[in-house]
Amino acid sequence: MVVPSNGYKLRVPLFLVCFILPPLLTTGVPIALSEYEIYTPEHISFWYLAVTSAGFFGIGPYLIAGFPVMFQMSRRVPPTTERLALGGLFANMLTPILVLTFWLIFDLLGIYEASFRSAIYFTAFCFIFGLIFATLWGAMVGTLYTTLDTIFPARWFRRAL
Repeated sequence: MVVPSNGYKLRVPLFLVCFILPPLLTTGVPIALSEYEIYTPEHISFWYLAVTSAGFFGIGPYLIAGFPVMFQMSRRVPPTTERLALGGLFANMLTPILVLTFWLIFDLLGIYEASFRSAIYFTAFCFIFGLIFATLWGAMVGTLYTTLDTIFPARWFRRAL
């Protein structure tokens, strides 16, 4: 493993947990609450629909584009809230390329046939939601990582093993 010249070494398992938690928390919790009738349909608002939609439409670009960008950033310098929020925003800039590439592949293979206009609308929808949620999820990753890295330092785990 390459350790940068500043001596910082990324804790990969902790980073992976912190990377997966934001979409699960922001999407899974409202869905779970509505399933157990804690969050009833009378309470469904714009924010409930926006958050669950962002989870469904944003999880693909977040995993495909966001992980490599944020992981490479975090390997070189310690991850902070601001750095990973910018990393999420930068990764969202790749969303139109990803969505249109997948549309083109699916269209050429005959898996899903849609017009180019609907692909553009879907791309715009993913991109606009991504502007908000990719930045928020990136900030959540940075906050979770720095907090958990402070609470549970690496030397504790070395002693336990």
